[in-house]
Amino acid sequence: MARLITDGAEMGDTLAWLAPSNLSAATTPAPVAGAYSYYFNRFTSGAYPFPALSELYLRARVYYPGTGCSLALRSASAAAHLAVSYDAALERLGVTCGALSGFTPAGSLKPFTWRRLELYYKLDAADGLLELRLDGFTRLSLSGDTRHGLAAAVDNLFVSGDYQSVYLDDLALNDTSGEADNGWPGEGRVIALAPAGEGAASEWGGSDGGALDNYLLVNELPHDGDASYVEAGAPGARDLYSLAAYSGAGQAVQRAWVELRARAASGSGEQVKALLRTGGTLYASPALELGAAYARLLSPAWAANPSSGEPWTAEDLNALQAGVEAA
Repeated sequence: MARLITDGAEMGDTLAWLAPSNLSAATTPAPVAGAYSYYFNRFTSGAYPFPALSELYLRARVYYPGTGCSLALRSASAAAHLAVSYDAALERLGVTCGALSGFTPAGSLKPFTWRRLELYYKLDAADGLLELRLDGFTRLSLSGDTRHGLAAAVDNLFVSGDYQSVYLDDLALNDTSGEADNGWPGEGRVIALAPAGEGAASEWGGSDGGALDNYLLVNELPHDGDASYVEAGAPGARDLYSLAAYSGAGQAVQRAWVELRARAASGSGEQVKALLRTGGTLYASPALELGAAYARLLSPAWAANPSSGEPWTAEDLNALQAGVEAA
């Protein structure tokens, strides 16, 4: 599996989180890249699910506005195996990891500034490990029993706090399998390229009663629900859109994917495929199940341009089209 999560909050909503409370997508403070970050504000909580893992690497860009919510790795809703808290008085992070605990050096994390937090966590009764890095430098290491209770894996990132806040951005989660993305995520920034023009297909009907300039009905971030949308008339119908210009020339592009917000027109049981068009070839995701409410739907991520097999370039991204097919 390797890379399991890449999320920069750039869709401007919180649909990736389970049961969020007092969570929003924020535009201030200005993110390091893109337009949005996740903002947890006072009496707040939310769980970000992932497949059960006993060993992982996690990245989150963090911004503490004087106080700080707790970031925890849990098994379902059980008590945290690993919890990271912010000590505002000494400007440092505290970690509780099973039977172990420790702090980063005093002054290692100033408030009101974006920092890249990374964790390596191995859950084990005897040979467990925890390493915490800030901006690529190790600030805390713990070893021993890293479990809380008997659960053998964690399956969600849980954020919570009373009278506390935190901004999170550029989330990444790697497991230790595969040939790539099996270690520290390192630096990474997520940006969104929204629909900006008509593409090679315009076969879905628009909420405006037509099928022209459909991109204008799906380009808002965050999405506006049923205020504007496109709707498929039959299986196999496609809608494709050209995208906004890529502004990161000179930066290495590690992956690209298509992200949708969609729901079933009839309540449930319908499917769509996310589409990417590059080099004149169309690439489709597996069929994605739709429910009654708008949901976050993702294609696989392409680490290289699937048309050429070469790393993504700014020219590739500026020629991309993305869209959707009724399955």
